[in-house]
Amino acid sequence: MIKTISIYRSLIIVSIACVILWQNIIYIDHLWISDIEAEGLKYDTGGAIISFADWVWLLNDIIWVLLLFGLFFFKRIALIGFISLYIIIIVLNPFFGLSVQTGLQSSIAIIEGLVDGAIITMSLFTSISNEFKSRSKGRRKKLSE
Repeated sequence: MIKTISIYRSLIIVSIACVILWQNIIYIDHLWISDIEAEGLKYDTGGAIISFADWVWLLNDIIWVLLLFGLFFFKRIALIGFISLYIIIIVLNPFFGLSVQTGLQSSIAIIEGLVDGAIITMSLFTSISNEFKSRSKGRRKKLSE
């Protein structure tokens, strides 16, 4: 069980790293992309039906990281929030317009999607799910005492 928890927590750390790297890659990717590629990136979110200011995306990423920290400590509310946020993003994603990314941005997004899928799978369908149950039951016991 300890090995499973270690793998689970390692995946969470990788996911947090991906979110932070994704949020900050725009400050360094200009160092290796050509002018033509930089011009193409300007079309990102073109044709969007739903558009958010940059601060909304930053807030989304902050919430995402907080939920991942909650998962690290097996907080049930974090699991519900993480899955709910994923569902909301998947439903809204088609309305955000074009997605123009560099190869590195695309790779980070793919890795994060795979890791987050593993986190959700482990949270729901492995012995990790018992951690969420036992820790929330322990909290209820302490509150009732």
